[in-house]
Amino acid sequence: MLGTSRILGQAVVWTGGGTDQNFTTPGNWAGGHVPPNTGADTAHFQQPATYNSIEVDTSANLSGLFFQGSSGFTEYNFYSSSGGSLTIGSGGISAGGGVYSYIYLDVPIILSANQTWGLPSGYIYTYGPGISETGGPASLTTNGVIYMSGTNTFSGGVTVASGTFYAGSNSAAGTGALTL
Repeated sequence: MLGTSRILGQAVVWTGGGTDQNFTTPGNWAGGHVPPNTGADTAHFQQPATYNSIEVDTSANLSGLFFQGSSGFTEYNFYSSSGGSLTIGSGGISAGGGVYSYIYLDVPIILSANQTWGLPSGYIYTYGPGISETGGPASLTTNGVIYMSGTNTFSGGVTVASGTFYAGSNSAAGTGALTL
């Protein structure tokens, strides 16, 4: 399913058109509505957006992240402020097939379900505060190029289905099995 949105639930679209980079700024979301923190919505990130850096200034809970576009390049940087974190559900992280994407995640990430992270081209780079889980063991399947570092404590394991997995620390793959 690489290159297609596997995510169920309502799509909310980040336009980055607000006055700042804050996740909680209504003007950064299509229709002026910040997604509720229920884990039911999928955040779609368009290219180009006014702000491609997202300051996660809340405990954001989403079903997944989808980076959309028909062609070209997109780069998004997620970082934490005010104790913000990013909970990602079964939708995981994916992108449209025509987009070359760089996704940087410097925010505490919480896995709320088993999920897949993968981009048809480009890479996902996690660093900083680490990846944990909620509600029991959560596993991560990767496709494409994934760089993981930090102190990650999720216990469901990592399966590298395709692509390249770079481990930047002894705990990059969490505490579960690493399957290649």
